[in-house]
Amino acid sequence: MPTLPRSSHVLLTLLALATACGGPPMASGIAETSSSLTVKSNLTLASFPHLIDLYIPANPKRVVVFLHGGGGTKEGGAENLGLRIVNGTVVSYDTAWMATHDVAFVFPQGQALTGTNGRTWRNHVMDSGVDDVAFLSALAGAIRAGTLDPALPATARIAVSGHSNGGMMTNRLWCEAPASFDAFIAFAGPASVHLGVGADHACVPSVTRPYLGYIGGKDTVLQTDGHWLDSVWTVKPILANTPGFVDPNLVNELTFHKTIRVPRTCAGTVHTPVIGGGGAWTTWSDCDGALQLVRVTEADHCMSGDNCSHTFESDTGRRMIDVLTEFFVAKAP
Repeated sequence: MPTLPRSSHVLLTLLALATACGGPPMASGIAETSSSLTVKSNLTLASFPHLIDLYIPANPKRVVVFLHGGGGTKEGGAENLGLRIVNGTVVSYDTAWMATHDVAFVFPQGQALTGTNGRTWRNHVMDSGVDDVAFLSALAGAIRAGTLDPALPATARIAVSGHSNGGMMTNRLWCEAPASFDAFIAFAGPASVHLGVGADHACVPSVTRPYLGYIGGKDTVLQTDGHWLDSVWTVKPILANTPGFVDPNLVNELTFHKTIRVPRTCAGTVHTPVIGGGGAWTTWSDCDGALQLVRVTEADHCMSGDNCSHTFESDTGRRMIDVLTEFFVAKAP
């Protein structure tokens, strides 16, 4: 298996609901400036309470908005992707990766219901107490217009991605605010049952956009092991019994792919999946590759890091930051 070119990082998932993971938060302003990277922290967008961090390369041409998992932090989202590296109290950044890519990253901080620390997104699975569809749509608008911060010029191509509850929010946006972003990438974050066929918020996007989903075949949070063919997955009860949870039931990613994404995108049929890595992963690719779903056979809920024996990165030999940016560039040129 290929060696991943970076250190492991702390996982931010639903497991962090009670004690948000991630290294020390950054003070407001510029945290680091180099020839290849500017990091700015705790910015705000008018009318919304969310704090926002920016990771900006020398000449950004694209932007990814990345949403952390339930109970997590914006700093932890950057750690999940390997852009922010914490060693004790020392924080550093992957300037080498940023130097060779023209993609900026935006990490907003999810909110929590009053009196709780369940920082998350209003995605029909959890409730943050604020209108996150409105916030993220406004954030995308500010990025396109170049008004979010002087260090980030107007950018025409924007993707949204997220892990766990951040991925679930990404799915809600694909359904309810698809025109705000050019590509959608969700890691271990399938859609709420409230977005399913015939549900109270049934997914009827005004336009369809490219989507990539990653799911672990042995995800202990989503309980996919032994339930891959079930039409509904349910978040582990001990995790779902926390402040902010609305409904722990999720549509199986493959079911959503077959019943909503493919029919609405290209009215096509779902092709036979391709098995890769000697069985380590299975890929469904439809609508000329605009819709892709990857099941990592032995992976748990983690993108990366040490909290799971099997992660998306350890079992595919690839950094997820590369996976999401390559999909973004290829499908939203």
